[in-house]
Formats: sequence, C-alpha cells, structure tokens
Amino acid sequence: MVANANLRHDLKALAYMILQILLITLLPSTYLRAAFSLLVFLTVMFIERRDLGLGGWQYALKGALIAFLLVLPFLAIASISEGSISSIEELLSPFIYHLSVSIWEENVFRAYPLYRLTVGSLLSSSLLFSLVHAYNPGFGIMPFLGIFTAGIMLGLMRYEFGLGAVYSFHLAWNFLIGHILGLTLSGISGGPSLLRSYLEGPEILTGGVFGPEGSVIAIGEFTLLSILLFKQIASSR
Repeated sequence: MVANANLRHDLKALAYMILQILLITLLPSTYLRAAFSLLVFLTVMFIERRDLGLGGWQYALKGALIAFLLVLPFLAIASISEGSISSIEELLSPFIYHLSVSIWEENVFRAYPLYRLTVGSLLSSSLLFSLVHAYNPGFGIMPFLGIFTAGIMLGLMRYEFGLGAVYSFHLAWNFLIGHILGLTLSGISGGPSLLRSYLEGPEILTGGVFGPEGSVIAIGEFTLLSILLFKQIASSR
C-alpha cells in the first residue's frame, strides 16, 4: 500500500516538474516565472487539500543562516577587493531578482514534489534541478554534481524544516555568492556586488568558470548536510 502510494506520488511529482519546466521556458522574465510557478503550486496543493508546509519563521531564518555558514569556507581561498556598489539601495534590485529565482525554482522542484519525501521524488527533482543549469557557462561533471547534491540537501531541508527554509537558503546563497562577495554564480558573473572576489587555487577547489557550486568544497558541504538531515529525519520517524 505504501509502495503504491509512493509510486503514484513519484509519477505525479515528475509530471508536475516536467510540465512546469516546459511552460516556464515560454515566459520571458524571472518575475513572471515566479508568479506562474506560485500559482500552479497553490492550485495543486488546494486541489489535493495539502498543507503548504511553509514552516515557522525560525526555520526560514535557519535556512538563511545555513547558507551563510556554507559560504564562509570560500573566504579562505578568496582574493577580495571593493565592488561596484556604492549604496545599499543598489542591492535591492538583485535581491528581488534572486527572491524571484528562489521562488520559481523551489516551487518547481521541491514545493509540491517533496511535500512527501520518497527516494524517487528526491532523486528525480535533484536530477532535473541540475539539468536545467546545463546551458550555463562552465557546466560539466563537477557543476552537475554540485547542483545535484544541492538539490538533495534542499529536498531534505524542505521535508524537515519546511518550504520557508529552502526559499531563504536559496535566496541567501545566491545573494551572498553573487552580490555580496561578487563571485561567479552558476557560471554567471559581472552583476553589481558589494565586494569583488576571485577564488584562487586549482579548479577543483574554485569551481572554475561555473563558480563555487562546481567545487569540491560545495559538493562536500551539501553532501555532509544531506547526511545530517537524513539522519535527523530517520530518527524522528
């Protein structure tokens, strides 16, 4: 009975993600993608009479704090100089942009697919999450593993802490990497940032063209946190 229920969920989750990806690629802006994905998510959860599973504000805060802690090790290999931003107000636009990115990506890959945690939905959501970055500059084996392990971690975080935590982690990670430190984010660089940083060392540590998410540091961090979350989830069942 449980196996059949899990299989049904896996198939529905896979269809949900594929259809959303196909439709979202037709939308010309990140903000429209965020609005569309949110509407679809809310509609599906309403039809199925599911709780949204946002979690409390403390979990959202915890998600952002975890992102901050995972960014810190990169400072050890970073060369840092003054960035292009002269006032805090200039950070508002990139903040809103990455809020929209985190909303649509989490709505597509984890909000509905992982309200019920199964091996199938966790693996398929993480795989598709990684593959949608395939056209980013510098994508390859290490970046694939970096985004895939991030997907596993975020999926477990969504189940254990709630959706608010994965929204806040995703937003904080992107914003800190791209617009506070000024590092390359998923192969994209050059946006306004408070600081301008360059990672020094072999590509396996820096992530090369793709940036930190393609580094063994990030893969190790995401994998370790996934193991800790999995143990916590298993012990509470």
